[in-house]
Amino acid sequence: TLPIRSSPKRGKPFTTLVQETRAAVLDAVEHQDLGLGAILRDRRFVAANGRLPLVEVMFNFSAYQADVALDGCRVVAHETCRQAVVHDLFLHVVESSDRLFLDWDYRTALFDRLTIEQWLSDYVHLIETVASMTVATPTVSA
Repeated sequence: TLPIRSSPKRGKPFTTLVQETRAAVLDAVEHQDLGLGAILRDRRFVAANGRLPLVEVMFNFSAYQADVALDGCRVVAHETCRQAVVHDLFLHVVESSDRLFLDWDYRTALFDRLTIEQWLSDYVHLIETVASMTVATPTVSA
């Protein structure tokens, strides 16, 4: 798990956010030996009421190869259900055939249902907007 800081802001072009996120991910990969626990210890965050002054958000994307064909074999893909979620906010997106399934878990002591429903609506709107965008083929300049 790589800790990544993101700064989505209203009005920021999506392509800018993607570029910033890509740079943050590449930077995090360069420092993957430094996990979140080490960062928190190094910064000496003080836990208030037993909680760190951060919200742990986990995003996971799974794309299952349900249509894999092997001679003489029957292939079945399935999701392994989680028994517990340890993050404050966990969004698991599963791609299957032509659909995305969203599984959103959250800590009810921190977030209320209406907030999560609004965020889910915003996320669906984001995905629909991105899916409808015409993206130019990237070019490499010498």
